[in-house]
Amino acid sequence: MTGLLVSVRDAAEALAALRGGAALIDVKEPRQGSLGAASPEVWREVRLAVPTHVACSAALGELRDISPQQVSQWSDSLAGYQFAKLGLSGCRVISDWQVRWRAVLDELPAKTRPVAVIYADWKSAGAPSPDEILPAAIDASCSALLIDTFDKSRGSITAHLDHQKVLQLLSAARAAKLITVLAGSLTLELARELLPLAPDFLAVRGAVCRGGRSGAVEESLVRDFANLLLSTRDGANHFSAPAKAPFAA
Repeated sequence: MTGLLVSVRDAAEALAALRGGAALIDVKEPRQGSLGAASPEVWREVRLAVPTHVACSAALGELRDISPQQVSQWSDSLAGYQFAKLGLSGCRVISDWQVRWRAVLDELPAKTRPVAVIYADWKSAGAPSPDEILPAAIDASCSALLIDTFDKSRGSITAHLDHQKVLQLLSAARAAKLITVLAGSLTLELARELLPLAPDFLAVRGAVCRGGRSGAVEESLVRDFANLLLSTRDGANHFSAPAKAPFAA
């Protein structure tokens, strides 16, 4: 069953996403890029606002901009986060990117599991290829694989990777027992198209915000995606706002 991951920039958006039916909350600052890091204060506020039974992930930015020391300083603020991820844009020309990546991942809190990120537009992003990242992720004991896009202005995930390649990557990740996540400018139509590939999660932001990914997450738009996943799952159920919203602030 595919779950819905919603990327949020603050606690208010996190609660709206939960009321709409999100199963996993991801924290990022969209103005800082595809995997822009929010502030440590925002990480703490979101984790306090989101019920403990709901998993949270944090975007940490791009490896080329991060040091192990910086991640170590973030450790207390990331406490309670189940997952953390950072992108590899610009790392194709860094010969020891895997060593640097592992050094950063090693500074995550003990209970925060690393997520490997493959950029579908890896060539223009200057990132290592998918076929390099996946085995490196397995070697680094990553718990999940996210396939996303780096440049949101250059099309969705399927503008860069065909279904066969996406399925190949998902299958290899599943064989290694990694959680699989598909993202990259997903619309409802594209989500419907990708669901037969059976990722563990579909991840959205722009499509559930009023005014694009820099706008605010809207509960009703999240619910549209949640209902799509439910209707595909069982053909009948729909997520509707409860009379007393359990996630209300």
